[in-house]
Amino acid sequence: MPRIKAYKGNRSIIPVSTAKLSTAFLCPWTAKIFGTKRQYVTHLKALRGSRMHARARAVHYNRIRENFNKQPTFEKVIEWIELHPEFFFDTHVMRDPFQCHDYSAEKLAVQRENFEIKIVGLSLRWNPNVSNTHHCPRNGVTNWGGRKEGAPHGYPGWYGRIEFTTKVINPDTGIANIRSIGGRCLEGTGVHTGTGGGGNVYGYEAFFFDADWPEIAHRHDKEVVMDALKGKGYNPSNNNGPHHFRYSAAEKMETKV
Repeated sequence: MPRIKAYKGNRSIIPVSTAKLSTAFLCPWTAKIFGTKRQYVTHLKALRGSRMHARARAVHYNRIRENFNKQPTFEKVIEWIELHPEFFFDTHVMRDPFQCHDYSAEKLAVQRENFEIKIVGLSLRWNPNVSNTHHCPRNGVTNWGGRKEGAPHGYPGWYGRIEFTTKVINPDTGIANIRSIGGRCLEGTGVHTGTGGGGNVYGYEAFFFDADWPEIAHRHDKEVVMDALKGKGYNPSNNNGPHHFRYSAAEKMETKV
């Protein structure tokens, strides 16, 4: 069997006799190789445009998230969520791209426009040391099992349970289709979800850290001071005090922050 000299690289084999030494352009960001400068420049322009677009989307998304986290009460948080379903649809797409990879951009756009999210229930209790085992404020650190030396073992905030539904309304028939969008649509928004799941109704552990919700934290602090001036101390078992919030879509508001 005859042997020949060949070049090998990137899972390719090229006979030396047919190869020609020339200059090419290697993109340092994508590792793609281009035979001409024009091709390389065209690639860089497209890459720059896509990255600028991605940065612009990120800036826009973060600006909306900041507005969400500035809500003054949990009633307003619920209202904001239900008035901005597209924000949570976008969050789901970013956090769970695998589930959306079979959808075209056009189909995702239609689903986004007709997506709904409704809070069914929200029950929370404030605690000066909410666990950071798996979750933490945006600028905080997790500390699973307290194993990180020097790291906090918790942060002040609210812990409880959140329940919600998600669906997409068919614009042609008006029929609501249950969309498999669960807790991932809340990730990174300041609403941390833990153990849970669901089908028609999703239910999860919920964590709202004070550092992520400055207006709610400020309002709570003021009410705590007012209680202290009245001679009332911190009583986590008081379901009607400033340390507890409960909302049920069926029962409407029962207790205000």
